[in-house]
Amino acid sequence: MKYVRVAILAAAVLGTASGASAQWGLYGSPEMLWLPATGSGAVVPPSSPVASVQPAPLEMSSTPWPLPAADCGYAAIPVGYHSMQPAQRYSDQIARANAESGIPPAPVPSQGAPLETPGEMAPAPSVLDQLLQQPGMQAPACGPAGCGTMTCEPAGCGSYDCLPTQECFAFPWYASAAGLILERNDANHIWTTYETGNNANQLLNTDDAEADWRGGAEIRLGRRFCCGLWAVEATFWFVDNMHGYAGLAAPGGGLSTPLDFIDVMYASDPTGLIDPDRPAYLFDTADAHSLRRVNEVYNLEVNLLRSAMTCGGPWDVDLLAGVRWFHFREHLTFASLNQDGDWSEPSDVGYLDDKIENDLVGAQVGAEIACDLGYRLGLFARPKIGIYNNHIRHRFNAYRGDGELFVPREGSGVEGTYPVESDTNTLSFLTEIDVGLDWKFHPQWAAFLGYRVMVATGIGLSDHQFTHYVVDIPELADIDDNGTLILHGAFAGLKYTF
Repeated sequence: MKYVRVAILAAAVLGTASGASAQWGLYGSPEMLWLPATGSGAVVPPSSPVASVQPAPLEMSSTPWPLPAADCGYAAIPVGYHSMQPAQRYSDQIARANAESGIPPAPVPSQGAPLETPGEMAPAPSVLDQLLQQPGMQAPACGPAGCGTMTCEPAGCGSYDCLPTQECFAFPWYASAAGLILERNDANHIWTTYETGNNANQLLNTDDAEADWRGGAEIRLGRRFCCGLWAVEATFWFVDNMHGYAGLAAPGGGLSTPLDFIDVMYASDPTGLIDPDRPAYLFDTADAHSLRRVNEVYNLEVNLLRSAMTCGGPWDVDLLAGVRWFHFREHLTFASLNQDGDWSEPSDVGYLDDKIENDLVGAQVGAEIACDLGYRLGLFARPKIGIYNNHIRHRFNAYRGDGELFVPREGSGVEGTYPVESDTNTLSFLTEIDVGLDWKFHPQWAAFLGYRVMVATGIGLSDHQFTHYVVDIPELADIDDNGTLILHGAFAGLKYTF
């Protein structure tokens, strides 16, 4: 009889274990999912006593649970399961098992205080509470095991959910549009004007024609792959042409320039014997001087992102690597009106005109870092750094308003003529960081605002190309490419996932 009792007990244990399935808990330890018995009645864990208090049955959701993955080994669970209290999760497992077997919900053993009945549930949240509450979006899986229809979260992520791909990312595409307002730093200036007869009284330099704040726009388009583990995105942004202007007037020839026009003649009289008026007289003892600046900025980049799988907390990190093209063009013009001249008369105006273009092409690495603050708010930072080849094209011209070019005086020994054109390639580095705040006011929409700082080294700037001796054509052809460009300003926009 003793052996018969042992055999019956072993059969009961094996029969129960063969129908059970494990479900990972919040901290990674398995919890047994009790499946229904073949007979009638509610499922109660064999180790739990029958409770004397019978709370009202739990209401079942009309949404079916996702099916478990074939290669996962664990039962699929609904999104938000791990936000439940342990007693709720325990009761939920039993209710699900009963529902799958067609058994009506039955009382659940009490663990401490009895569960609330539907009539005792808290009142519905107010409109303000709903606005501040986290949106009901599905949480993405931490990382796919095989990137199939079902995936398991990897070890160390804290929740070990098995989620279908459509619940990982129901909207794999994302796009954003933003407005920008940026300013640039000032270059090392060069003095262009002093008071005639008082050389120490410097009046005008190229910094006075400072580029103004200017608006622009940014467009970003991306696509997530492999349950959000990877993404590819393209970003294009630009700023409207930045303008700067400064001018002085002193009728009667009150303005002169420290720039030296010795050995600079007109192309029609390279010896200076026919016309006693030389270009120098357009700029010295002049009635007016002016500086005008125009800057042009474009940026295009394509990046590959890899999730760092920092789930289970408020922080999220994506690593990125990609290619980038950055374009910066500057046009700086120094104009002078001859004494007793008129701006409407082209032959009374002289120009020194510098144009320089920088095209940076290279590779970059970086990260996208986000921190969930709750209440649908989050902080983000996007630092990036890259190494680039900068192809610089430069053109310096000196001429009169009617098109008459300046030339070196014959016999001066200076070779070349205006315009002076040259190009070079140099090594540049570019660093950019965005920091800001976003608000997810809808499962598919978010608003964001922030501040951007971008620093590029190895840049050719117009201010650095002017030479003290205007006739020094070889020096003008040798591009100074050691400038630093800083762009900074604010941005704001909307992001949409689809």
